[in-house]
Amino acid sequence: MSGPGLGWYLKLFSVVMVFAISVAHAWAPPALEFRSIDGTGNNIAHPNWGAAGSRLIRGSSGSHYGDGISSMGGATRPSPRDVSNALFDQRVPVFSTVGHSDYIWTWGQFLDHDLGLTPGAGTELLPIPVPHGDRFFVNVPSIAFSRSLFDTATGTTTPREQMNLITSYIDGSNVYGSDEQRASWLRTHIGGRLKVTATTEGDLLPYNDGAMPNAGTPEKPNLSPALFVAGDVRANEQPTLAAIHTLFVREHNYQADRIARENKNLRDEEIYQRAKSSSLKSSE
Repeated sequence: MSGPGLGWYLKLFSVVMVFAISVAHAWAPPALEFRSIDGTGNNIAHPNWGAAGSRLIRGSSGSHYGDGISSMGGATRPSPRDVSNALFDQRVPVFSTVGHSDYIWTWGQFLDHDLGLTPGAGTELLPIPVPHGDRFFVNVPSIAFSRSLFDTATGTTTPREQMNLITSYIDGSNVYGSDEQRASWLRTHIGGRLKVTATTEGDLLPYNDGAMPNAGTPEKPNLSPALFVAGDVRANEQPTLAAIHTLFVREHNYQADRIARENKNLRDEEIYQRAKSSSLKSSE
């Protein structure tokens, strides 16, 4: 009695393969979705909304240009330096009536740096005059000021619209960056960890090796090796801001080490993404 032919075996093989694939699919863990670095795709219906390099959105009051299109408004307003001096003319400590510490404004600055960055364009200089008798700017005639970077497709027949160089979401862009180049530089690419400067007092932010620009001017970004590098270029503006950046990097690496211990099969990329998601829960 002859056995089954080749066609029978092929049919059996097909049935087995379909069954195996179906079972594997049924038992596979759900695909993990992670945020993009540049903010694209955060809004499913409008993938480019809030992405790095997009326009800032104005409130209901609209713009207030002198000519309604692009010229500076507020010609009759006081000098910005006079306003600053009056506002900060504090001679004695003023304590919060509701128990807030200085941490609240430091956190506010950190959060602000996760949402927006519009630098000066460097092409329209409008120096601010220094008033006579200024206690800080002695023998300095003016403070350098440049108008903000704007979308060149606006400002001619429609009101000038400014650009946001970072993501508009609370997504940790101030820790992880808003573009692939900076995000990659901040990583060790080993075990999902972020770069740090190891010291006897604990891990600090990584120092600049000259590859990553920090806040400076459009013509001359600051590449000083004496400065730290973080996801946002303004991390070195003041000590408590740098401290919060440092805490978030430490938290990320703590989470990365924990995830790596508990999941021996995970590679660097997935450990990094999971640690990023875990550490961001504390800011959201």
